[in-house]
Amino acid sequence: MIENKTLVKSFEVPPVSLREVTGYALSRGDGETVGKIAEAVLAELPEIRNGRAVYRTVPVIISGESVSLGGIAVESSGLAKALQCCRYAVIMAVTAGIEFDRLIAKYSAISGSRAHIISAVGSERVEAMADAFCLALNGEFSEEGYSLTSRFSPGYGDFSLEFQRCLFSLLTPEKYIGLYLNESLLMSPSKSVTAIIGVKEK
Repeated sequence: MIENKTLVKSFEVPPVSLREVTGYALSRGDGETVGKIAEAVLAELPEIRNGRAVYRTVPVIISGESVSLGGIAVESSGLAKALQCCRYAVIMAVTAGIEFDRLIAKYSAISGSRAHIISAVGSERVEAMADAFCLALNGEFSEEGYSLTSRFSPGYGDFSLEFQRCLFSLLTPEKYIGLYLNESLLMSPSKSVTAIIGVKEK
């Protein structure tokens, strides 16, 4: 385990799950229609077979609802609960790329339903990438006697979205994977995931 150093990890990404895409998109239209549009959309999108994530492993100290991540203090009862019994945490970021944003913008003025499905595919892809990264990293940590907890992202529960600023300052993902954060705390590309993952002894 390498502490307090920003690292980049490559990993394999599973094929698109139309079932998951349909789940993300079912707020509009029925499943059959969504499935047909999704298949057409996938023919236009580049296939993502390999992903890259940027991450850093930091020590964790918890005191009540206060969590110290590598010396950065965070007040969050949800994060404290998620990281209980963890000696370390992994701070990570991954993105599905800017192509989804380009296509969503392109089709928003032409076909709202198609833009919606493209957004759903992008959501499925980045979640699949985050899961694949965690699976690959868990394999490495397992060899050292550790296991990973579930992901916990800024903006969830009482874990303030403001932590994004600290996260981006630590990881500088713009340098490694082309992921940026604007003043409104919105990420670009939008189909991106940042998260904290607990590391505990087996």
